[in-house]
Amino acid sequence: MPEHQISYKCTYGSVGVVLIASLLFGIIIGSTGPTIDTMKNEVLDYEGNILRLPDDSDYVVFTSPQAAWYSSLVALGALFGAMVGGPLLNAIGHRHTIASTCPLYFASFVILYTSSNTWLLYLSRMLTGIAVGVNSLAVPTYITEVSPDKLRGVLGACNQLCITIGILVVYFLGTLLTVGEEAGGMKLSGADQTDMLGPVPDGVFCDWRKLALINCVPSLLLLILISFIPESPRWLASRGRITEALLAHTALRGGYADFHEERELIYLDVLYSSRDLKEKSEGVRSIFHELWEGRMQLMISILLQFFQQFSGINAMMFFCTSIMRSAKIEAATTISVTVMFEQVIFTALACWLIDKVGRRVLLISSSAIMTIACTVFGFYFFFQSLREDFQFTPLVFASVYMYMAAFSLGVGPIPWLLMGEILPQGIRSTGSSIVTACNWAFAFLITLAIGPLKELMEYHGVMWLFGTCCLALMLFTIFCVPETAGKSFYASNIYL
Repeated sequence: MPEHQISYKCTYGSVGVVLIASLLFGIIIGSTGPTIDTMKNEVLDYEGNILRLPDDSDYVVFTSPQAAWYSSLVALGALFGAMVGGPLLNAIGHRHTIASTCPLYFASFVILYTSSNTWLLYLSRMLTGIAVGVNSLAVPTYITEVSPDKLRGVLGACNQLCITIGILVVYFLGTLLTVGEEAGGMKLSGADQTDMLGPVPDGVFCDWRKLALINCVPSLLLLILISFIPESPRWLASRGRITEALLAHTALRGGYADFHEERELIYLDVLYSSRDLKEKSEGVRSIFHELWEGRMQLMISILLQFFQQFSGINAMMFFCTSIMRSAKIEAATTISVTVMFEQVIFTALACWLIDKVGRRVLLISSSAIMTIACTVFGFYFFFQSLREDFQFTPLVFASVYMYMAAFSLGVGPIPWLLMGEILPQGIRSTGSSIVTACNWAFAFLITLAIGPLKELMEYHGVMWLFGTCCLALMLFTIFCVPETAGKSFYASNIYL
């Protein structure tokens, strides 16, 4: 059929449905930003005074160490989710894998809304982590596999865009859903906590229980809509279900078939048949053989995820408001919301640029800018450590906004996109599971370590450490990362 008869409406709709999972991803990783200070009852104002609710308040559930574990458990749960996600993806496909996470999201939000028990709240965080871990590999691979070559970059980047929208939404709702004056909060002097300075004004403490209740809505919506989209044709073909694969492919292309894509599906079906015979004779050895054959692609994907996490992004996401308050920014909560809004804008820009200028250019330039931003932000905290009254807010704004813009343009979306593009079809599910598990292991380590690192190196040392990792990412991209823009799956998988 002529190409002009092909319609991508079904492709856009299918991608739009699974992107609800990306929205939930952002909501989960961003939720601690506006909520964690209230949960551990240690809200600071820009003057360093402590704002506290009564200890018996229903909104106070953690000590500081417990709050650190709560923040970190999402990464630990996601590590487990990523490990089981690959085998699950292999066994039941993308649609059913994504659908299986919806009850986990819903149950976790209900627990968060109703419970004050520390262990149940830990369980809630673990459940959301498992769901996020599964979807962080299922969603990018689904989008990559259903998208035509010319749209793979922009649709793949939409995964990161929806994550940033989720983060923005949860930060924005966190500023709107607050505990009223009747909660009885008091302001204590930062220098002498026995000195009460008066009642806390309205709008300081986040009503995180209502926020959890609202988050139930997208999880239910995803569960309903996921049943209306087709399975990935590539997954079906790689399982020997070629008739279903061709039907799904035709549906995704608006009732018409793309000859080149059909040819690749038939090739995958033939490859599956020969591989199936080989696995029956050799067992699990063939899987390790394929992983060894794709070791270069696998290592590049893992290292990109390492640098993404150790660029400091999760520390910035989880604790943006706290970091702003530590920098003595008066409107810390409002600034945090604008930072997340900026992230959405620049991620949308990345969707437009990613196929036009290529993956490598965006990744190199964004990591270079992040290196500068972290270095400058580190100097701000360094000068503040020398002089307690030091405050130059334009330096903070320039650093934070520059950092988030650069991350959104390259370091955020591209590692996930490249994972789906360069891993060979034979190990895509298993390889994606390994890469995603590594990502969450790195996220868990950096989230748990941010407190001890701050104590050991202070904020300026932490920022300089992040800057060093960003510089290493830039060099790694220059020498090791391939360009995949415009290449077919076949070309992307074999030229390394």
